[in-house]
Amino acid sequence: MKILQVSDALAFGGAERVQIEYANTLVVLNHDVTLLVPDSVETSFKEFTDKKVQVVKYKSGISFFKRLILIKNLINLYKPNVIHTHESKMAISVQFLLKFKLTKVKHVHTQHLVESWRKNIVLSLEKILVNTTSQFICVSSEVKEYMHEKKSVPVEKITILPTIFSGEKIMKSEWREVSKPTIRDSLNLQEGIFIILCVGRLSPQKGFEDVIKIANLLKKKSENFCFIIVGEGLEREMLENGILENDLGKYVKLIGNQNDIAKYYFAADLFILTSRYEGMPVVLSEAMAAKLPVVCYEVEGVKDVISHLRTGIVVKKNNYRDMYERILEVLDNSIDYNSISEAGFKSVEKFINNQTQGKILIQTYNK
Repeated sequence: MKILQVSDALAFGGAERVQIEYANTLVVLNHDVTLLVPDSVETSFKEFTDKKVQVVKYKSGISFFKRLILIKNLINLYKPNVIHTHESKMAISVQFLLKFKLTKVKHVHTQHLVESWRKNIVLSLEKILVNTTSQFICVSSEVKEYMHEKKSVPVEKITILPTIFSGEKIMKSEWREVSKPTIRDSLNLQEGIFIILCVGRLSPQKGFEDVIKIANLLKKKSENFCFIIVGEGLEREMLENGILENDLGKYVKLIGNQNDIAKYYFAADLFILTSRYEGMPVVLSEAMAAKLPVVCYEVEGVKDVISHLRTGIVVKKNNYRDMYERILEVLDNSIDYNSISEAGFKSVEKFINNQTQGKILIQTYNK
């Protein structure tokens, strides 16, 4: 099967990693996959995709009409069996072409987020176009509910496919067999310090400003901790200023994007998620696959992965003081986080299988 996957990403993050895992899994199953990506993220895509996946770039920020022409030309060039979109702009463009019979191709769309900011006029347009799409893949039950209720997508057209692909790589990582002190030594991390890991783009969505607030509270109780934030983005300067102004250089480290992220999962003691909104946080399955205890805000997708106090710890959305209290309980050993992390590992272990998920993709394409 020939598949053209289309991205309109402005930055490289969880949704983009899912697209790469889709592509890599499908080529292993002997399908022909082309990824169409903006030039702003082309390097990141090429770095992580299988060599059998063809990555084609286009100029980011193009207008709606140029996007229509681009997609139409690429469909004519590659003649895919399926065009698979991952962002709403590209989805609407493909749906428009199909609605007015300007092209003929099966369209599948993955919805990664609950778009709570979506204006009613845009939702009304999407409701008109939605029937041109053959199937929708939603990353969580909450995203499915959103697509059905807000965009009038029939339930029978929706497949839930959680974004847990990346967890398999963590689970099979060579670092699993290496002792934590050895990993920390290789990363120049001080032994004996409690490492709290955060992973994501430095963007408003990820809520990393709350890490600064939490670190400010924690340092009054302990000096034996350090937050490590893996990721890059537009909010770096703002976060750096917050760290400097609050004298947190010892407690909060911004280390940018990392090629071998597994190392950091196995070096850490705790993982936290401070996102304002999500669809299905990829990083949760990664952390749980590394047997890290997880404390997270109650955002979309979390309930599909975390059972509170059994496989992880869930706190009220945007409540950094509650997050602080939970972290303090872990630091003070008030919570049996070893049993929580073990249960978390077992819960994702039984679902993580890229081959199985790849077959679900093909089944969805064939519907």
